[in-house]
Amino acid sequence: MKKMYLSLLLLSLPFTSALAVDKSVGGCGLGWKVNSKHSWIGITTRVTTNSTTGPFGTTTGTSGCAKHSIVHNHKLDQHMAEASFDELMIEMAAGRGENLVAFSRALGCDDLHSGIFAQAIKANYSTISKEGRNPGQMLSSVRRIMAKNKQLERGCQLI
Repeated sequence: MKKMYLSLLLLSLPFTSALAVDKSVGGCGLGWKVNSKHSWIGITTRVTTNSTTGPFGTTTGTSGCAKHSIVHNHKLDQHMAEASFDELMIEMAAGRGENLVAFSRALGCDDLHSGIFAQAIKANYSTISKEGRNPGQMLSSVRRIMAKNKQLERGCQLI
């Protein structure tokens, strides 16, 4: 009998923590669509629903939630520069590669301007490699090159 009570107590812990957290939650996530009442049943329904549907809806700006900072587009270029710095430097020198295409998209270039971006970066690689000793410097150098290129200035949205 003791084991059963202990098991029930351990199983109820996630729901008791949800009771404490629920008052600060601003009403986002699929769980709030299912049950928005401020009751024990409403809270447990929201916790169960939000935990089974995963964090996607609550971080990407859907389900009534604000976008989490990790998915904001204005930081995507910075994240890519940091995460793929070595690969990007190699692909910039060659003027092609999937990381370079993804980087151009992170900088707001559409399909048409992605190729123009790759060629402009290849043509200016010596400048980028001198100025871009780390991801932040490389990104600044790339942005300066883009700003000087009229086609990229018009075709890439995040300049």
